[in-house]
Amino acid sequence: MAKSKVLSEDQIIKIKEQSGVERDISKVTNMLREQGIPEMTMDIFNSPAGMEREDKSTLLRVTQVCWAFPMDEVLFQDFFVNVWRMRPMPWDEVLTVKDTYLPSARNKIHSQFVNDAKSTWLVMIDSDVLPPPNFVDKMLLHHKRDPRKKVLSGYYHVKGEPYNPTVYEYVTMLDAEKLPYDTKGHEGEVAWYRQYTPEEENLRREAKRLEKVTGVGAGCIVMHREVAAAIGEQPYDMSEGGEDLTLCRKITDAGYDIWVDWSMACAHVGVAWT
Repeated sequence: MAKSKVLSEDQIIKIKEQSGVERDISKVTNMLREQGIPEMTMDIFNSPAGMEREDKSTLLRVTQVCWAFPMDEVLFQDFFVNVWRMRPMPWDEVLTVKDTYLPSARNKIHSQFVNDAKSTWLVMIDSDVLPPPNFVDKMLLHHKRDPRKKVLSGYYHVKGEPYNPTVYEYVTMLDAEKLPYDTKGHEGEVAWYRQYTPEEENLRREAKRLEKVTGVGAGCIVMHREVAAAIGEQPYDMSEGGEDLTLCRKITDAGYDIWVDWSMACAHVGVAWT
């Protein structure tokens, strides 16, 4: 049996800036292949339908990302396990803060990313959201295929019946019949984010569509640095409703599209407030 090769000190990757990542990582990729590590690996992840298999995870990701983890009062053990299943790379950056008020935590992390991080991509994942293992790889692949896609997301469900997906449509008076209230007596533009129904989710999930939308929950969102800088250092604001949808409005007002991948269903663990 052939001996496994061990990396010497001079072969260890020392990432100082993103420009050198792809050049250096090719050597390590070749070494791992020589040791018999397969190109395709098998992951198991939870889904609403039960346990599903996913065999499209990458061996190594050469694109540096900045992982962002706004923490709630409780860090679920499933979240901690799931982070490692998504395979953070040694050259990735990580941002988190000691702030249990979610809008504030998200704003602090967003500001740190804009001002201090070196990565091109911000991967914001709430501490109660569990994306599939290939979540980041899939989001980056969408951008590679179409560089105009700079805000990408999976989705999860609200913690209460009827468990609607956290995907929304921005509706104005032009589509007043879609609004969940009577618009008579209202003057000017009446705007509302209509949440997608479970029936709409099922149709899209079966087709595994990538869809342009106007609103998503911010618990599993991947954002390009260009967008993060364009919407300012404090984009999460509760003064106009939920901070997730305020963020989405700022993104679309800045001229960027939001894309949701319906094949990226994430678990939303824990219990709802009553």
